[in-house]
Amino acid sequence: MTRPTLAQQLARQGISRRAFLKFCAATASMMALPPTMAPAIAEAWAGVPGRRSSGCRSRNAPAVPSP
Repeated sequence: MTRPTLAQQLARQGISRRAFLKFCAATASMMALPPTMAPAIAEAWAGVPGRRSSGCRSRNAPAVPSP
């Protein structure tokens, strides 16, 4: 069985693509990077094997079980 992608995990938790990109933009801002780096952060976050998406969960979303 293949592992779900980060996008699939976020969708299952009810986190929209827009909310995730806003999170990435905020992360770029906290790192003093320009907002144009948000897509690069999103790509890097999605490319990490075994990465859990719990860092940007909504308050009511269940945690993603660890593999």
